[in-house]
Parts: sequence; C-alpha cells; structure tokens
Amino acid sequence: MKFMIEGLDCAHCATKIETKLNKDQRVNSASLNFVTKTVQVEFTKNVNQDDYLDIVSTTVKKYEPHTKVFSMVDYEANDHKIIETKELIMFIAGIVLFIAAFFVEQYVFPMLIVAYLLIGWDILYTAFLNIKKGEVFDENFLMMIATFAAIYIGETHEAVGVFIFYKLGEIIESYAIENSRKSINSAKEQTIQFVLYENPFDGKTMIKAIEEIVIGDIIHVKPGERVMYDGDILSESASFDPSALTGESLPVYKEKGEGILSGYINLNQPLRMVVKKSSEDSTYAQIVELVNNAASNHSETEKMITKFARVYTPIVVGLATLIVVVPTLFFGGDFNTWIYRGAIFLVVSCPCALVISIPLVYYSALGVASRNGIIIKGSKYIDVIRKVENFVFDKTGTLTEGEFEIVAIEGDESTLKWAAMGEFYSTHPIAKAIVKSYDGFIDEKAISDIVELPSKGVSYQFDESLIMLGNHLMMSEKGISIDIFDSDETVVYVAKDNQLIGRILLQDSVKSKAESLMKTLSSKVVHILSGDRKSAVESVAKRLGITRFKAELLPEDKLAYVEGLENVAFIGDGINDGPVLARSDIGIAMGKGGSDLAIEQSHIIILDDDISKIGTVIELSNRVKKLVAQNIVLALGIKVGVMILGALGYSSMGMAIFADVGVALIAILNSLRLNY
Repeated sequence: MKFMIEGLDCAHCATKIETKLNKDQRVNSASLNFVTKTVQVEFTKNVNQDDYLDIVSTTVKKYEPHTKVFSMVDYEANDHKIIETKELIMFIAGIVLFIAAFFVEQYVFPMLIVAYLLIGWDILYTAFLNIKKGEVFDENFLMMIATFAAIYIGETHEAVGVFIFYKLGEIIESYAIENSRKSINSAKEQTIQFVLYENPFDGKTMIKAIEEIVIGDIIHVKPGERVMYDGDILSESASFDPSALTGESLPVYKEKGEGILSGYINLNQPLRMVVKKSSEDSTYAQIVELVNNAASNHSETEKMITKFARVYTPIVVGLATLIVVVPTLFFGGDFNTWIYRGAIFLVVSCPCALVISIPLVYYSALGVASRNGIIIKGSKYIDVIRKVENFVFDKTGTLTEGEFEIVAIEGDESTLKWAAMGEFYSTHPIAKAIVKSYDGFIDEKAISDIVELPSKGVSYQFDESLIMLGNHLMMSEKGISIDIFDSDETVVYVAKDNQLIGRILLQDSVKSKAESLMKTLSSKVVHILSGDRKSAVESVAKRLGITRFKAELLPEDKLAYVEGLENVAFIGDGINDGPVLARSDIGIAMGKGGSDLAIEQSHIIILDDDISKIGTVIELSNRVKKLVAQNIVLALGIKVGVMILGALGYSSMGMAIFADVGVALIAILNSLRLNY
C-alpha cells in the first residue's frame, strides 16, 4: 500500500518515520520518499486491511504531529494545498508584525514575540512533542534552541527572522518539489475514466467506465483521445502519437489487424479496436505504476545521506554546546557572545540541503528517463549502470530489428504450412514471420500436444502425425539427419514423423542505431549471446565490430556465461532472457517487442526498442553523479565555512539563515536542472 503524507516538511523526521515503520512487527518493509512525500508499506499477512492507514498514521504523527496521512486513492480523489489558508494567514500576520516592529517605539518586544509564535508555532509544537517522546535531534529542535538563544540575548528580531526565512524556504521548496512531482506523474493525471463501448448485438455505442471493459470488448477511440487498452485495430488504418510511451513524437501508422499499445494518442480519425488486455494490465498502466514505485528503490548515495543525517545532527548539537560552554567556563568568555555564536552554529547545521536535494536529483532523473521512453525501476540502477564494465546483448530483436523475412523455402511444398501451424501461438519474431507468410487455413482444433523447447524449436501433434520444427540442435537431439551449411541466414528445419521434409531460410537486419551505440560503449567490453547459428551471429558481430560472441546457446548457457562476468548489464527481449536479465547487475529489456517475462525481470525498460537509449541512460547517470557531487560540495562547503566564521565571531544570524535555507534552495534548484 502507498500513502501520502501531507505537510511532511522535516527530512530528518522522514528517516525516523521510515526506520520506525521497518521496526514495526506488523510491517515487512517500508520505504519513505521525502521528495514525493509518499511511503510504500508492505504489511504482514495477519494485519487487517482496515488497520493499514491507522498503523502508518500513528507512526508518522509521532514525529510529525501536524501532518495528515492519506491512502493514495483518497489523496488523488481530492484537491490539496501546499499551505493551508489558516497557516498562510498566520504567516502573513507574523510578517506584518515583524515589519511593524521596526517602525514603532513601544511594544516592540511583545510584537516580535507574537510574530515569533504566529510564524513558528508548528516548529515549536513539534519540537516540544518530540522532546517529550525522547526524539530530540531534528531540525525543529535546532530551530527552537537557536531562536531561544537569540531571544535570551535580546536579538528577538533575528529569532523571528530565522523562522520567517525558514518557513519561506520551506514553502518555495514545497512548490519546487511539487511541480517536479506533477511533471513526473503527469501520465496519471491524463488517465481517461470513461470510454465509448460498442454493443456486440446491435452495434450501438454507450459510455462505460474503464474498469467495466473486459478482454474481447470493442471500443471506439476519438481523434485526440488517449488509447487506454492494449488491443488490435478493427478500422482500416489509423495513425498515433506514441510520445507518452516512447518520448518520440513521430507519428506511428497502423493498419487493420495490427496491435496498438495503451498510451498512444489517436491522431486523425475515429478508431474501432478490440481490447486484448484489461486496463490494469495494460502497458500504460504498468508504466505509470513502475514510475510511481521507482522512487521507493533508493540509491546507495541516498541511503548514505540518510545515515549521515542521523549522526550529523547530534554531533552538531554537541559542538554547539562546546562552543558555548568551553570559552565561558574555562576562558572567561562573555556568555551572551558565545551563546549567540552557538545559535548561529545550530541554524547553519540543519542537513536539509543534502537530505532533500540528493533524492530530488534521482527523482528528477527518473522523470527525465520516463519522458524519453525509458523506465528505470529504481534510482539505485542509475548509479549501477555507470559502473557496468560488460555489456552483454541478445541478438534477435535487440541488436537486430527482429522483423524476419523469409528469403527461401526448400523441400516439400507443405513445409511452410507445417511450420506456420507450429508457430501459430508463438510471439517470437521468427514465428511471426512464418505465420505472416502463410495465407492458407490453419485448423487450430486439429493441433495438440504443443511442446516448446527454449532456443531449439517446437513440436506438436496434427491428427496422427508428429511435426517438429526448429534449429539443427533440435533435429540432432531428435536423431533427424540434416545438412548443416554455412550461411548468414537463420534456418528453421521442418520434420514430419521423424523425417526431414524441408527448411526455411530467414534473414534479419541490424538496427540502424546499433552502430552508434557501439561507439558510445567503446570503452566497455561488449558481448553477444544468441541461440542462433554461429554464422548468423558472427555476421552481426563483424558489422558492429564486436569480437566477443557466443552462438547456439540455450538459456542456461547464457546464464552460466553472465555469471562468469562482473559488473554486467544484459540487454534482451525474449522469454528465455528472463533468468539472465534478473541475474545481471542491470537487466535492460526492449519494451515494444519484448516478452512480458523479460520486462518483468528487467531493471530498465526501453519502451520503443531504440537501443541507442542505453547511451542516454549512461549519460543521465553521469549527469546525476555531477549534480550530486555539486550539491554535496556546495552544501557542506558553505555550511562548514559559515560554522567556522560563526565560531570565530565573523558571522551573523543572517549569514546562518542563508547557509541553511539559501543553500537548500540553491541545491534544490540545481537538482531540478535535470528536468531542462
């Protein structure tokens, strides 16, 4: 279950909430993303579903009592504000009193105290509650102690100023993050709730909710409308904008009988289609879900920053205490002077700039990737792909177009017929080419006992005859004699009742962008693994300048090969690629022509099968690394510098506020550069 935490404004508290949920015996795992304000929780089986919200809400409010917790379904069904009207009125009133205090002679202190309470009430309230619970070290506590110290030494206007700029920064941060979140989740906001359904009995249309549509139903899609189901076209032809899936706005043209994916936008004319997948199983729905869940799979850098924040704040409070105590007790220093310097130290010390901006870099990267037709199933894979040394490619449908053409049929005239019957249920590119080439009648009822041998072929029973079709490995295994010859073509042998009756020669072409990708990967080690014949694999390898290749491999052979490598990415699309994709450090699947298993087991999905986008992911990973490094240097550099100046007496509360809120804003804006 996923929950939205409205009003969550303490990054350090967010890490405490996640830790506490993970320690709860009713929870298997919990992952909180401060950037999206969401927490994804897997509960144990014995927990009643009605208790889910209460469990999360109770834990959240222990650390952030002013927040509201919603299930994502409830949250998305209502409008929400970043700052409530009541809070806004109190904030404005506080600022007015703060400004007025500079222009009056009497009641200055009471006016500033009222302004202080109006603006910072929620910070003080949360800090006091946390102290009562023993949860001391967070940014609320730091703000409270620092402002108390400022008031004590008579710098009340600076205490109010700390709260004003802190709250302003918080609001601006919230708007920046919310806009980023909306742009990334824009797909969800474009989801259609109703469709035009065609009654199969009288052909009349009626409005139906998307959840009422089932597989086999016929629906109509208007021009300009988004297709919400995977299905086949019943109209003569149509053109679509696939950019929501692929990031490419170049129109896609489809003819009657061809398949289309949910997420496409119908461009020019009314369209009839038959539904092949339910809305929740559609390509579009799965992509939206993958993007939403990806932010929960944290990178190692994000985890490191979270751990850093846990120890950083207590250390800073300890140092601030020493700054006050040591000079006054042992060196006769003025108490007011050193407590002011200690307050500066505390204001500067908040780790927000890092705790917010680093995850935001990764979150923005996930959004940039999705807008380019690349789904990354977790921010950690953005870092992993940068470290990959071995890129291992499947051949068919990955390096090649996967659109085979029959170049020759040799042997008995019934060779194509028997092959088409055996491949009728398969989705493999070779099978599709064979079935497409056969224009005769296929009697499905007469086909039985279909057995598919991965990377070898298919056998089936037709009436009293046993039909086998596949490569030379299958024929050899079944004891059928064949003539093996050297050719670049892919060969499918066809046998009937253990006698070879013919063979079909097919040819595939190398993807046009594969060569440019190899230039991008010139500093890496590239391999090809394929179940195809050695001559066909060697031909592709030579054209792409790849010297490491293996042919005639079974799925277990591919797996064994990959297990012998370190820092490996495997790129494939077939059913037999599933185990290898899952085993690799990074599994990359082709989403357009890939099998459901390959997509499920992969870590990165390229929706339009544009193989050059692997280079895009690597470039994105390098940009993320630079931005993360910039934010760490920027935040820690300025903070440490102002801390030292403050301890030496060369810094003011104004500089401290800039080193906290200002640096956080700069780091956030730097993180958002990925979006542009």
